[in-house]
Amino acid sequence: MKQKQIMLLLVLFLISYIIYSAETIDALSVFKLPVGAKPISCGGAYNAVSDDVNSIFYNPAGLGNIEKFEFTTMIGLLSLDRSINIIGMAMHMNFGTIGLGILNAGVGKISKYITEIKEGEFNYQANSVFISYGKNLQQINIGVNLKIIFDNLDDYSRTGFASDVGIISDVRDNLSIGVKIQNIIGIIGNDVPPLVVSLAGKYTPIKLLNVLCDVNYNLESEQFKLRTGIQYNIARSLYLGCGLNDKELSFGIGIILNKFNIYYAFSMDQFNTNNLHFVSLGIKF
Repeated sequence: MKQKQIMLLLVLFLISYIIYSAETIDALSVFKLPVGAKPISCGGAYNAVSDDVNSIFYNPAGLGNIEKFEFTTMIGLLSLDRSINIIGMAMHMNFGTIGLGILNAGVGKISKYITEIKEGEFNYQANSVFISYGKNLQQINIGVNLKIIFDNLDDYSRTGFASDVGIISDVRDNLSIGVKIQNIIGIIGNDVPPLVVSLAGKYTPIKLLNVLCDVNYNLESEQFKLRTGIQYNIARSLYLGCGLNDKELSFGIGIILNKFNIYYAFSMDQFNTNNLHFVSLGIKF
């Protein structure tokens, strides 16, 4: 049974090469940023550990592990007039778990020049609505995302959609493997979003400690990206995390009080301007 699960994961990882036949444009790169203070704290290496409402924005297969209802929201404090915010909720039902998420990202105060003369400023805004589904099938979880996308740059705007599919399998009691194909189909305006394939692992050497690794491959840019992290829970009420998102170091802390949780994450900025700060608030029933 476990050999069949591993083969299914490998087939899902490789099938993206067959699907990817059209030339694509790396649209909406702003959505490449990790979201959720808890996932950010461990470098965004969340495609195999996904087991909460943050799964909406990572691997929707993780939604299958939600028992009742979860809600989360995040505010990002970024540099260079950038912003990123999310809100998400998920509810378990008899046929699986349904999730709904909204991601808003943007850049403000962009200078507008006409023939080298500054003519004012404008903003860029991108929004995505995630409609997600996850199902637990004993030792394997499956999930899908439908993303409805809107963005506008000054007077230009466009709409579109994209979809993701994912699997998480418990290969052993202390080892899980996740595979996600992002933007398996989709179009945004006249652009095709890039196909991104992720292979991830979660290893639990001791109770309450997770070692995480995600390898992401962008078929448009033909580039790999590595995300690694560590999560540790102390007495189930205090969370600690640290990680690397490619070259950016991150760490964070979380406090869980009954049904409520609050997480804070710090991350280095790839533009080497100011450090980034993220705060998430959540409810779990």
